[in-house]
Amino acid sequence: MTRSFGHALTTFLLAADPLVSLSAARGLVVIRVDDDAPPGGDGMGWSTAFDDLQDALALATVVASGGEDVEVRVGQGTYRPARRDGDRALSFEVPENVSLLGGFAGLGTPNPNARDFEAFASVLSGDLNDNDVGRDYNETWDENTFTVLDAHGGPGDMVEGFVITRGVNVLGASLGIGGGVSIIDSDVTIQHCILRENYALAGGGAMLIAGMAPRIIACDFLNNGSGLIVGLPDTGKGGAVWNLGSDAVFERCRFVGNRGATGGGVRISGGNPVFRSCAFIANEVLAFGGGVTTAGGQPSSPHIENCTFFGNSARTAGSAIYHNQSQQIFTVDSCTIWGNTGAPPVSPLSPGIEMFYSLVEGGWTGAGWENIDADPLFVDPVGDDGIPGTEDDNLRFSPDSPGINEGNPDYVSEPGQLDLDGHARVLCGRVDMGAYEFGIGDFECDRDVDLFDLAFWEGCFTGPDNGPLAAGCESFDFDGDLDVDFEDYGGIQRAFAGP
Repeated sequence: MTRSFGHALTTFLLAADPLVSLSAARGLVVIRVDDDAPPGGDGMGWSTAFDDLQDALALATVVASGGEDVEVRVGQGTYRPARRDGDRALSFEVPENVSLLGGFAGLGTPNPNARDFEAFASVLSGDLNDNDVGRDYNETWDENTFTVLDAHGGPGDMVEGFVITRGVNVLGASLGIGGGVSIIDSDVTIQHCILRENYALAGGGAMLIAGMAPRIIACDFLNNGSGLIVGLPDTGKGGAVWNLGSDAVFERCRFVGNRGATGGGVRISGGNPVFRSCAFIANEVLAFGGGVTTAGGQPSSPHIENCTFFGNSARTAGSAIYHNQSQQIFTVDSCTIWGNTGAPPVSPLSPGIEMFYSLVEGGWTGAGWENIDADPLFVDPVGDDGIPGTEDDNLRFSPDSPGINEGNPDYVSEPGQLDLDGHARVLCGRVDMGAYEFGIGDFECDRDVDLFDLAFWEGCFTGPDNGPLAAGCESFDFDGDLDVDFEDYGGIQRAFAGP
């Protein structure tokens, strides 16, 4: 379907009767798109799905402007903002009152509404000519979209369940910022997405965030870059994310293998972002802040809690964390910072960094208290590939780890607060140091799962959607949905260590 036909179809449907033509029930309009659909669809069902995501978003924009909430449901497949050799400046524009949802089985399956982000991957790709090679910017990327997705939604809107890849933002009209996703003055939620191999010359290889307080939940930022990967050390602000004056919240996110000049994982230039239960692994910078850095003239007071920093590197300062504003407090609470290289892990030792209840290699002599310098005893810090600082590293604590139940004793988990595995954030009475909470399945809190724990299973069983959990039963809620049912039983079987 051509774009002109899609816009004509939109006009026709709305002119006829938008409420009757688009939704049987007022309040939510569902539009479907599937790259295997035949041309000429109207998006009102899977059998008549749009074949082009741009046409679905064009219809969604008009419907949302009339006061309706819209869901655009995207079947598995690959979607590009423009055709082959098309306009690099085109992005997928997601307006306010529109949620963009991927991971649907779509056409040709027994249940097109079935949803699984991995099994039914919905890919938003900036590789317009489908010819990219390698994980680093090179000449095969020169026709790619500048920014794959622009999210403009409010706090009730969501982008969920996509792989977002190969946005390549270079200097010029595009400003060279935000290769994968751009979020400007928006409170949208980006959830369960993978942002992989995006690039922006000036900064924010995977994501640019400016203003407001969007939420980034359970997303992976993998092998994105800025500046450094084309040998320009004076550029590259945030290999994965550049936060400009935003109070964004990141929960249960992984930043792995991202590279830049400053802030391999995240560069913060103003604002007070929060990071909870996140992992920063093998991010690299030429200058400072292998994992996270603050820099620039705008005041920044980030808060990082229950995060793990491992295998990050910086040549100048702060292989894990760097903060350059002594008058603004950068809080590090209940974290593990270990195995980072090239410079002291946290620097400078200024009054601006306050660290509490954290496990820090080399110790911490700055402001704060109750920090320890002890091997965290990760389960397998090199993973199956034998290389530390890669995606397969198992940075969960082994049973003898000194970081178990040694996090902030005053930490109170909010309802639904989870660790990086999606388990309850507090088990056995006190939060751990780092992104993962030890003790799932361990009802007795003796650091193993055996028949004595299984004896309590029946008393904790609630059945599906029948929470809340009884006190102490959080250890049996493997999928983090606040009940204990047969969905969790597979988890207890895997955790069972014997008598």
